[in-house]
Order: sequence, then structure tokens, then C-alpha cells
Amino acid sequence: VKIDCPDIAETAVFKYHDEHRQGITRLAGGETELNFSDSYKYERAAYLLDRELGMNMVPVAVIRNVKGDEGALVAWIPDAVHEKDMEGSPKGLEMVGLLQDKAVMRLFDALIYNVDRRPENWMVSQDDWSLYLIDHSRAFRDLKDLPESFTDDKVWLSQDLYEKLKGLDQAKLVASLDGLITEAQVKSMLARRDLIVERIEKERSAQGEDAVFFE
Repeated sequence: VKIDCPDIAETAVFKYHDEHRQGITRLAGGETELNFSDSYKYERAAYLLDRELGMNMVPVAVIRNVKGDEGALVAWIPDAVHEKDMEGSPKGLEMVGLLQDKAVMRLFDALIYNVDRRPENWMVSQDDWSLYLIDHSRAFRDLKDLPESFTDDKVWLSQDLYEKLKGLDQAKLVASLDGLITEAQVKSMLARRDLIVERIEKERSAQGEDAVFFE
């Protein structure tokens, strides 16, 4: 979708798929999933949560009606490509920054329980190797545990992100995400938040702040 205004022209991806199935669903790859859901509304929810946490890694997503269909318009990132399409390899501070961004990505995916973070679902800035997170339509599972993709890897985040994570408030989230995810999904997300905080505090105590937090 190309959005034309008198002074600007912006490109966005329009997603309108909204599917929810109770019980067991067998996916194309043969695996099964309980209470399958795939919704454009989660794109907007992920964007709002990203901004609440001060991450600024998820592109702007707004709910709009296009040609009679309601969906999410997700801003296109003009200077970013899939990591496999980058020329060369990150070095020095670029490498450090990319590793930090990927650690934050794993934390964010654990918080929203995103089951579809494949290499195709993140992009990298061609200018400085900064990471952008896309495609969140299969996130926000109503599960209170943490995915293995988070528990099996190093936890690493900024102190500012940690404080914002701890400060997430149920009433505020229910209000800001109303119509995008349910109150039950918010409660499950906060249960996962508590487990993330518990793990961070455990590693902070055992290994020291420098092992957990980056500047």
C-alpha cells in the first residue's frame, strides 16, 4: 500500500488476516498448536508495547480500513533488508550492537510469546546493523510459561528497559491494548514478565550487573 499525501509518500504493508481456532490445530509443517491464532491486531499491539518499553525496534502499525477490509498498516523500513542479504559482516561496535539487539528481541518475544520469529521476521539497517522486528501476527499466546528460545539463551538488556519492563501495569495495558488483545492475554503476558524479572534478578545476584546489563 502506498500512502500519498501532499508533501509525503510512504509505503506500508497491509495485513488483514484474523483467524482464531480453539483446540488442537495441525500446522503445515506437521507440528500442532493449541488454540491457534493469527491476527493483524497483534501487529498494533506489538508496536504499542515496543514503544511502552522504549525499544523502538517495531515499525509503526496502525489499524485502518482499506477497500472495505480492516487491517493493520505496518510502515515499511526503506533502509533495512533481511540479515542474509547484508553485504559483509558486522565488526566492532556494529557486532556488539547487533548482539544486544538480538538479546532484546529474544526477551521481547518471550514477553509476547511470539511463536513465529524466523530470520525472515527481522530486518537489519544497511547503515548501522540495527535490528528491526516485523511480523507479530502469531504472538500474544495465552500461556504463562516462558518459551525455550528465551530460557536457553543469555539474558542481556539495558537497565532502562529493565525498569520499564518491571513497570508494566495491568490496568494501563488493558486500556491501551483494548480491542487488540484480551485481558486474559494481558494477564498471561504479565505472568511471563514476572518470570523474566525473576530470572534477571537470579542472574544479577549470581553473576553481577555487568553480566546482565549493557549500557
